[in-house]
Order: sequence, then structure tokens, then C-alpha cells
Amino acid sequence: MAAATPWWAPHVHADRRPFLLGRARITAALRAFFAARDFIEVEAAILQVSPGNEAHLHAFATELVTPAAQRVRLYLHTSPEFAAKKLLAAGERRIFEFARVFRNRERGALHHPEFTLIEWYRVDHDHHKLMDDVEQLIGCLIPARCVDRSERLTYQEVVQLHAQVDALNDPISMLLGSLQQAGVEVPTGIHQDRDALLASTLSSGLQADYAALIEKRNLKSLHFTKEASASAQQLLAVCHDCYDALLATGFSKYIIGSMAAPVRWILRLGGLPSDKQGGMADLQMTADHGHYLAPFARILLAIAYVRDKNTAKARETLIALQKDFPNNHLFPLELARLEKPQSR
Repeated sequence: MAAATPWWAPHVHADRRPFLLGRARITAALRAFFAARDFIEVEAAILQVSPGNEAHLHAFATELVTPAAQRVRLYLHTSPEFAAKKLLAAGERRIFEFARVFRNRERGALHHPEFTLIEWYRVDHDHHKLMDDVEQLIGCLIPARCVDRSERLTYQEVVQLHAQVDALNDPISMLLGSLQQAGVEVPTGIHQDRDALLASTLSSGLQADYAALIEKRNLKSLHFTKEASASAQQLLAVCHDCYDALLATGFSKYIIGSMAAPVRWILRLGGLPSDKQGGMADLQMTADHGHYLAPFARILLAIAYVRDKNTAKARETLIALQKDFPNNHLFPLELARLEKPQSR
């Protein structure tokens, strides 16, 4: 069998060159699009110390050898998201990037392990504004197919429309049955996927924490708390030492256990546990043994101690956090705030 002609042969490249020219025009148009809207182009480092926690994205691992012959495990980023959000935390308002990204275990007609991903971020706007951006961006690239107003559906609505199942509320057995009826091969034990259960627990748990601690919307928090607790219980059933899951159950027990007795009784009827001390014990377990969330569990413990007016334990926890994370300016501020009532 004759060997395939390499892609860099002039006559082969001649057929592909129009795509190269088209790509150049697209990137130029995109840069002009974002520049006109006051976005700054950035470039995140490809080498990262952590591959991230996306359950279904797999990073390429590599090794850095320092001049001192030390070997350091590093990863090629699967997206520039974490670095971009650090820039937002530093004060940038609108940024975009053409990122070269790498995703292992992906190869097919529509997937390649190495590709260019465009991401953009803007502060103080919701997802509807980002949808506006997408519509305008498509109109910029394909003027002949100008998008006026696209149909906007939630993920849940799309799945209901095309698969006739409720992806967020139907039992897992029903969802798996629908996949099998559609001819999709379902891996054995998918409903016990540890990474997926951990991701689900973290997602719902963080939304519960934000709703309760930042937005002060306890009812909204309880919705996410119930979801997080359910995922955490499933995770602990298949992974007994996944102590990070206890953060979700611990926060749930503590918040509900801190409510008035009639409210606790009603919530217990709805399947939400109310055990304040048990919640503190779960948080402490995560703080002591958690793989990912130990620092966050310690922060939640400090908040709980402050709420309970346990100044000594709050001070002890914050001092330890300040020692372990000396570049975080919030811990000294919280310690100073803690000392103010005693100085009066």
C-alpha cells in the first residue's frame, strides 16, 4: 500500500489553503468584534499545577524538570477559565482569549485532543447578556445570516423537547433507559461514577453556600442544599473516604439546625436533616481529611464559630488559616473585626 502524501506537500496544501485564509479572516473579525466592545485580549499560561475538577474533562500530564533536577508534575490546561477568573478577581472587567487547549481521551469526527477555544468574560452582566454577545458575534462572522433573536431555552427545556425526559428531576434509571432506547451505549456503573457525583455535590453545595452566605436567601439555599446532600450520600455510598462530600452534608445540617424549631420540623418532613452539632462534625471531618475542600471547610467552620459567638475557636481557626495562606488578605481583616468588640 502506498504511503499517504504528507499534508505539507504543496499540492495537498493547495486544497487546504482556503481554510487557512478563512481562519485568518475569522480571527481578525473576532479581534475587531471584541476590541469594539472594549475587551482586552489576554493569554493564560498553558502549563498549570492542577488539571481542574471537571468530571468529564481529562488533562494531559507532563513533567517539569527544574535546573536543580527537581521533578514537578504539571498539566496542559483544558481551558483558560481559572486563569481568566483570576484576572477578573484582580480587577479586569472585560477580557477574551484565543486559547490553545488540550483534552485527553477525546478523538473523533467532531473532537480533537488539541484545538483553539475562544472564551470571553465580562463583569456585572448576566448570562442573557452573554447570549446577546453570541448572537452579535455570529452576525459579525456571517453577515448574510444575521441573527435577530435566537430561541433561548434552558438545558432542562432542551432535553425535554428533544428527548422527552426531565434531566434534572427524572430518576437516573429513567434517564439511562431513555439513552438505551435511543441506541446510546451506557457504560456499566455510570450511576456510581465517583467523579460525576463529586462534581454534582460540589456544584450544588457551592450554590447553596452562595445563596445562604452571600445572597442571604435561605429558601433558595435549601433547594441546592437538598440536591447537594443527595449527591453526597450517593458518593459516600460508593466512596467511603471521599470526605469532601461531607462538606455538603455538614453545611446543610448546620444551617437547618440553626433555624427555629418549627422550621426545622417542617424541613425534616421534606427530607432535610437538622443536626447542628452533626453538621459541625462533618465540616471538621472535611477540614481534617478532605482532598480538595479542606481549606473551604475550615473557612465555613470559622464562619460558624463567629455566628455562634465562639470567639476563641473562631480566632484559633482564622489564625491557622492566615498562617497557611499568608497571601490572603481577608483572614487578617476578619481577625481584626473579631477583636473589635473586645477592644471597646
